[in-house]
Amino acid sequence: MGVVSRLENDLAENNLSLIKLHCIIHQQNLTAKTMDVENVMSAVVKVINSIKSSALRSRQFEAFLAENDSEYGGLLYYTEVRWLSRGNMLKRTYDLRQNMLDFFNIINKDYPPELEEKEFIEKFAFLVDLTQHYNILNKELQGKDQLIGKMYNILAFQLKLTLWEQQLRTGNFSHFPTFGELNPGNTAKFVTCIAELKTRFSKRFADVKNHADKIQLFTVPFSADIKTVPDKFQMELIDLQCSDALREAYNKQNLLLFYKNLDHNKYTNLVNNAKMMGVLFGSKYLCESVFSRMKFAKSKTRSVLTDNNLQNTLRSATSQLPIDIKNIVKKRQVRDYQ
Repeated sequence: MGVVSRLENDLAENNLSLIKLHCIIHQQNLTAKTMDVENVMSAVVKVINSIKSSALRSRQFEAFLAENDSEYGGLLYYTEVRWLSRGNMLKRTYDLRQNMLDFFNIINKDYPPELEEKEFIEKFAFLVDLTQHYNILNKELQGKDQLIGKMYNILAFQLKLTLWEQQLRTGNFSHFPTFGELNPGNTAKFVTCIAELKTRFSKRFADVKNHADKIQLFTVPFSADIKTVPDKFQMELIDLQCSDALREAYNKQNLLLFYKNLDHNKYTNLVNNAKMMGVLFGSKYLCESVFSRMKFAKSKTRSVLTDNNLQNTLRSATSQLPIDIKNIVKKRQVRDYQ
């Protein structure tokens, strides 16, 4: 039996329920990885490897870019485990596609014929723009001190997908500038791609939608509709929204601090809802970042690092307290005695 099941059983004995949410960043990555415009990725990775796999050829290509005053110094490898690398790699490769063709012609090297096909280039450009949107979303979801209210904004991405679907259908490429530069005639396949993504997002984040009302009540209590919230919140919400002092405190203070300073006796239900929402983790970012730091700290060259020293290293790396290195060194430095 897992931890979640044990918690559910313990809470059920006291007539309490447990809110379960899958990691939002993880789900977003899974949704993004299922999206691929046919064989674009395989062709792009193939052409990158044909240059990067040879140290000599890679240096020749970098020199070729320097001679042509390119803004890039070379190509990027694609790392499967790092989603952000896909968007960066696609963008750079697309911008350098003509340079690559010229370079291959100079060295008499064969390259994927798709690089000169209009249909492939359109798919390539579309994927560049779409992965850039994904990267922006992914970066917004990362970081420390992310409350579930902030993570809930991922559902806004679904509204963006709806907007993009409508715009692409009418030939509006405002949010797909790279794709729009090619003046594509038939956008039906790309509209279908956006529609499929929208369906996947809807399925993946169904559990977040189920708690949307409670999350919104926690995040924006002064904008909540009193008529639609559960009865137990209505009287408290009226008193809250009619208080100019509390509204000013809400605008100035941290959200958790705002609820902490509320009168717990007067706003019992709102505070209890805030406690429930405040402890929800929208992602496993902190946990995964600690593992990344641990892997970096205990590398092959530091394999004999003791558990105690490793623990101290991780505490220093994850601490939010400022470290005064100069003062520490000053106290530890050896003094000369005459």
